Amino acid sequence: MLLCFCIQAKCGEYQSLVNTPILKSLLEADIVLLLRYALDEKSDLVIAAAVSAFHSLLTFSQTDMVRKHLCL
Repeated sequence: MLLCFCIQAKCGEYQSLVNTPILKSLLEADIVLLLRYALDEKSDLVIAAAVSAFHSLLTFSQTDMVRKHLCL
């Protein structure tokens, strides 16, 4: 069920429910600054989450590219 939802979300089936692009909204909300502050934390879990979030913002995985082509 969750996998199906994720694939539908990646294919843009819920795009009509979102008023503004999510990435643009995150960048305008200064998510990069918040993630940068998270990198200064002492908790390994917080740092790992921040690194993972940066990775997700900056990369487009091969899996995402395959899903994009399958959804067209």
